[in-house]
Amino acid sequence: MNRPALRVQALESRDVPAVFGNPWPNADNLTMSFAPDGTDVGGVQSNLFRTLNAAMPTPTWQAEIVRAFQTWAAQTNVNVRVTGDNGRELGEAGPLYGSTLYGDVRIAARPLSDNVLAVSTPFD
Repeated sequence: MNRPALRVQALESRDVPAVFGNPWPNADNLTMSFAPDGTDVGGVQSNLFRTLNAAMPTPTWQAEIVRAFQTWAAQTNVNVRVTGDNGRELGEAGPLYGSTLYGDVRIAARPLSDNVLAVSTPFD
């Protein structure tokens, strides 16, 4: 019985994480922050803390989100650390990374329609 020959296909480089084709400019020092309640998210106030604190203590849900990011980071050679967030509007003009006001990746929550689970926006 003839078996097909084993073939290997090279994939594109995956050294730098990318979203929509935009590579992170400084993946060695990626920061994340938790936007405080009241932060403007597309014209609606974030209710991240109020929503998740209703289900569990703040340190518990924050640790789970950090754990999810670390799981991703471990596979992508990215270093992620948590930093503060001053509550400025999501999407405001600013540096591509390294802001002292909030993280490069910001976690927020707002009501969405019943058929939407999450929304993400690449940096610009």
